[in-house]
Amino acid sequence: MLPPQRYVIFFLWLTIATFIGEYGFMEGLELIIGAKPDGWQWPVGHNLLLGMWLLILASWRTGDKNPVSNHPYRQWLATSPWTPNRELPFGPVLLVWQDVFILGSVLLLWTAPTHRLYLLLAFFVPYCAALISSNFCIKAYGSVYASLFIASFLPFVIGNPWLTLLVTLGVYASCHIGFRAKMRDFPWNDCSLEKSLFVSKEYIANDAWPLVNRGRLRDTKPKIPWKHVIGISFLVAWLASEATYFLMLAPNIQQKHSEPSLIAGLLGLFTFFAAIIRYSVYANSRLPPLGLLGRIATGKLIIPGYDVILLAPLVILGIGCALPIVAFMVFGLSFPIGVFICVFTVLVMALGMGPSLPSWILTGEYRMVIGKPNSLKNEWVQTQ
Repeated sequence: MLPPQRYVIFFLWLTIATFIGEYGFMEGLELIIGAKPDGWQWPVGHNLLLGMWLLILASWRTGDKNPVSNHPYRQWLATSPWTPNRELPFGPVLLVWQDVFILGSVLLLWTAPTHRLYLLLAFFVPYCAALISSNFCIKAYGSVYASLFIASFLPFVIGNPWLTLLVTLGVYASCHIGFRAKMRDFPWNDCSLEKSLFVSKEYIANDAWPLVNRGRLRDTKPKIPWKHVIGISFLVAWLASEATYFLMLAPNIQQKHSEPSLIAGLLGLFTFFAAIIRYSVYANSRLPPLGLLGRIATGKLIIPGYDVILLAPLVILGIGCALPIVAFMVFGLSFPIGVFICVFTVLVMALGMGPSLPSWILTGEYRMVIGKPNSLKNEWVQTQ
């Protein structure tokens, strides 16, 4: 549960030395000038070391002890007689009851004016962030979404230390449940961050085409399942709605509360970039078989095999620009609710509308740019 003993002893001696040194310095200063500095009541320099100690402890618990981030440890576990129903050989990653005494002792040494409970954020913020990253790598996506959603309430309660602690413990509980559930599935097939981006088993990273593996074509790009389309869209829309709520609290914004032009403009800009990014991802190094002049000359103004990728951006632009007008001017929705609906709808369309990228890469009609290693020029290849 604790780092190696020599590091613990060194840190304790350093904290005690800092405490005694500051106290002795202030007492000596009082003897010399006859008074202590204004506002000084008790040694506070060691509080910085206490915060550093919690940061180190969180990093240590989720680093070397974590089979997700420690690749040699994970390989050794996979080939050892260890089973998921036993404790991890190098010590627990998740919190155990002894940690209550460790964190409690640190809180007792805290002497800064800030409430003691806020010191726990120095431990829980990096600790939960590492657990969320680990859960993402081992594909505990439900826990990741829940943890981020609960964490989004911190700005609302940060002024109350007890509510802040409650939200923080909620984030940890979500991380704990996800990590513990996935540990039962150990060994994992692949838990590297690069291979955890919601991709199929046939995913590879380069753009070569066609790609053959054991006699069948493989997907060349990530394919996002609908459950992740909804999860990502909901989380981003919720954060945008929350940001809008705090934006409305600004005094200069409150004076224009009846004017929705600012929010509508930002939503329009978001919609525009969503459409552009959607098109760019599909059209990257894959250009139309005929340019504009070629289409006019041949009479083929529409090429269904290529122009199908324009449908989603056009729908995104049309619906995304109309939604703010309908939400704010027709239905009179509040800004946070309207922003949530608009952002959620735009992201669902951008991430979920067909055709899927793997299908488009393998069946679309386009010219693909293949760059030569010496970068002298580009070679055009017709694919269909």
